[in-house]
Amino acid sequence: MATDPLRATLPSTLQFVAQQLDATANALPSTAYPTSTTPDGTWATREPSYWSSGSLPASFWLMYQYTGEPHWKARAERWQARIEPQKFDTEDQDVGAQMLASFGNGYRLTGDETYREIVLTAAESYSHRYNARMGLLRSRGEPDDAVDFRVIIENMRTMEILFWGARNGGRPEWYDMAYQHSLTAMHSHVQGNGRTRHVINFDPATGEVKEQGKEKSCTWETTWSRGQAWALYGFTVAYRETGDPRFLQTARDIADYFLAHLPEDQIPYWYLEAPRTPDEPRDSSAAAIAASALVELSQLEPDASQHGMRYWNAARGILSSLSSPAYLARGKSSRAILLHGTDNKPNGHYDTGLSFGDNYFIEALLRYSEARPPSETGGSLRTRSPRAPGPGARGIPLAGTMEPISGMEAMRVGFEVDGRRQDASADFLENRFPASDEFSVAFDLRMEALPSSDTRLMSFTRGDTVRVSLVLRRSGELQLSNGESDVGAISIKLRPGQSYRVALRQKKDSGPYVTLEASLAKQGEDFDCPFASSRVLQPQPTADRLRLGATDGPRSASIENLTLSPAS
Repeated sequence: MATDPLRATLPSTLQFVAQQLDATANALPSTAYPTSTTPDGTWATREPSYWSSGSLPASFWLMYQYTGEPHWKARAERWQARIEPQKFDTEDQDVGAQMLASFGNGYRLTGDETYREIVLTAAESYSHRYNARMGLLRSRGEPDDAVDFRVIIENMRTMEILFWGARNGGRPEWYDMAYQHSLTAMHSHVQGNGRTRHVINFDPATGEVKEQGKEKSCTWETTWSRGQAWALYGFTVAYRETGDPRFLQTARDIADYFLAHLPEDQIPYWYLEAPRTPDEPRDSSAAAIAASALVELSQLEPDASQHGMRYWNAARGILSSLSSPAYLARGKSSRAILLHGTDNKPNGHYDTGLSFGDNYFIEALLRYSEARPPSETGGSLRTRSPRAPGPGARGIPLAGTMEPISGMEAMRVGFEVDGRRQDASADFLENRFPASDEFSVAFDLRMEALPSSDTRLMSFTRGDTVRVSLVLRRSGELQLSNGESDVGAISIKLRPGQSYRVALRQKKDSGPYVTLEASLAKQGEDFDCPFASSRVLQPQPTADRLRLGATDGPRSASIENLTLSPAS
């Protein structure tokens, strides 16, 4: 039998894991939940309600599983105690992961009935986000939102609590909710080649797709690595819980796309199709999540010799790389276990340690240590037994001129917002152009103070009907909107006194859909990936005018050097 070099290094790696977790437990109060590392290597922390708050107690529970030492159990109980009130939260899809990672692991390892009841309460709260007509668990917004129904790929991670609850004394219909969500997401979020979409916004009234977007990838057409890993993890769980072969094939497709886009060292870039250059950030957390899922998938795979061994070897390769000096924080100043995680590249948060990445790394190591290559076991199918399944806005005065640059298809506008109107009449700076489905605009933006209310800086309209707009939030963030619906993620916060270059593009897609992209860069810097990039439903996309202003706004903001290029 060939020697497994990874298995030989597991004791040393897990010893280092214990050292890092010891240091974290000694450095932080049990009211602080680590998220990512700061430049000096210490942990930035958040409150118990933060989405990844279950990661540290989960890591402590896993070390209790590995060592049997009671101090790990005591730490897990101490840090999870303040998470417990989240079990009643019906407005956050992350409650499923928070509670299952912490109290769920606690129940698995101790049999404490109190923990089971806590997780069941959380499952009940999470089930309120299920919409039977849509067949989906809502990710964003209020459960009764009648305008938007957003579903992110991370729901494939959080819905496991419903499967768990249904087989641990909870309501049987939770199983049906998780099953149906997986089926619907399989069609809506996973493409034929196995790549996944991050965000899809449905019309709650019709079920029609309004938007296919991204929050943490480069564009809506690229694949967020961690989202792909979440999907792999979730569809593997769905197959384990139901035995439905459709979920097995979906997990295979997702895994194959993920593996086909890995660089030589097996650690993905922050989006899978990124150019393989030294400057592009990696995401060790995506690698850890995928490795854990691949180990489990290899054990569930009925085709042990082909698919099973492929996924086993892939997991071993990823874990070997994560355990190497290039990614393990041994000998570094970081409090994290893994280096080079990407939380949110569009928001500038990358090349850091991540608490949830560490948690999945530990889980993957323990899964690997307790499993055997499928070729030795002949395949070990361990699935569960299948079951049946606005108001009018006040205007702001604008002073400016519009003069042609090259005919009617390009204009330059310069203006400054220098005060507020006291009446209710709208005041716009407006440019009409030949009606078009496709256009692009770029401009310089500077503001000396944040607005006191959300401000529509710019909009493309058909008559008085707004088609597309850029909204400056009072928080200082830019938001792209399609009609009355927000599109994609908001940008990083703009700083008063800083000059920026902003670009917006609409391009016709098939049928009633268009592609919208908005980009932001500091003055003098090149545009990177757009902060919003989505394929959206726009039944009548043709715009015929550009409008600047139309809502209350900051007193001292300026848009200059604006170029408009509509296609006639």
